[in-house]
Amino acid sequence: MRSGLTKRQIFEMVARNEITSKEGAEMIDALGLAVRQPLPVHFFMPEWKLDRRLGDITVSVKEGEGPFLVFEPQGAAAGSMASLSKRLGSSGNPVIAVQPGEYFAQVDENSFRVNPLRDEDYGNLAKQLAARGIFPAVICCLWSPLLMEAESQGFVAENIPSLSSRLLPLFYLVKSLSDFKSLKRFFYIYNTAAATVDPLRECASAMSVSLGMVYPAIQFSSIGIEGSQNHPEALTRIIGFETGSANVASSREVFYNDAGRHLKQLKKMAFSGFGEPAIVEGGTYMITGGGGALGFIFARHLAEKYKAAIVLIDIMDNDSAIEEKLSQLRSPGAKVRYYQADVSDRLAMTGIVAEIHKTFGSINGVIHAAGKNNDISLSEKNAEEFLNTLEAK
Repeated sequence: MRSGLTKRQIFEMVARNEITSKEGAEMIDALGLAVRQPLPVHFFMPEWKLDRRLGDITVSVKEGEGPFLVFEPQGAAAGSMASLSKRLGSSGNPVIAVQPGEYFAQVDENSFRVNPLRDEDYGNLAKQLAARGIFPAVICCLWSPLLMEAESQGFVAENIPSLSSRLLPLFYLVKSLSDFKSLKRFFYIYNTAAATVDPLRECASAMSVSLGMVYPAIQFSSIGIEGSQNHPEALTRIIGFETGSANVASSREVFYNDAGRHLKQLKKMAFSGFGEPAIVEGGTYMITGGGGALGFIFARHLAEKYKAAIVLIDIMDNDSAIEEKLSQLRSPGAKVRYYQADVSDRLAMTGIVAEIHKTFGSINGVIHAAGKNNDISLSEKNAEEFLNTLEAK
């Protein structure tokens, strides 16, 4: 058996099929026995920390920081955000407003409509602006995933099969960024509350702040707003501060409320010990992605240590390789079931969960290890590849 390997290296070897899942689990077990002192356990939680109060945020948008390209909502979804472009324009910077519509059109000298679900509309917008000598330096995107739920947007969104598809407008906009040659800043601005977790907005926010790896010349920031800050005058002040202050260069996730400007950070949580085990002896555990290397390691641990009933769910066929894994799990005496299903199929998963309850009585825990991955950059993905990456989660 090889020595001197870390757990991460062992996981990578399993992923590359250099060793089997069983061999990887045995190596990790042996590695654990070789550690004389238990490693310290640390727990961290994200939190918003006050960076500065509203009274200290006095920087306004300065002339020369534009042109600005503002993707603003329309109708019932807009609220007070819809007039942000007018406020930004009063600073002397060129401002182009873009609203959702059924088809691409130039409304007037300073405004356009694009269909949020039509990829080519974003490229057409960049070409028309370039033809007029307008090269945006700052993009403010106020289109949230909830845009796709609004009934008064003026476009047809009937071919949206899932929640993740509501991220397509942001995806298409991001793909078009290479057409905006002078772009320096990208703000994803959304209305939220610090104590509220919205999965779609969280996903869009995380996506927007990670784009620096795809477009290193552009600085991306996600800005959440709450309360009285959801107002054109306040938003103009916020954008002026974020674009003009040298102190905010590294601020990728920001939140504004009536108290002031907050930055997201990780807070170390106090921890006094595990107490009673959270895993129930003989309990029932459902593992999505259970046919993969990582899912099998979890399953093997639960089967051997807790004699658990294991329900594996994976999109892979129940072939000889899967049967071998099931046999290994049954050898300690564990009850094992395997379901071939796509975890993004709500109807299929509803039926499986109902059958698990009928067979085992309850579900004591779920390990969500399903996922799809490829080596295609976000800027090179098409819509189908983008959605396939998200669906499992």
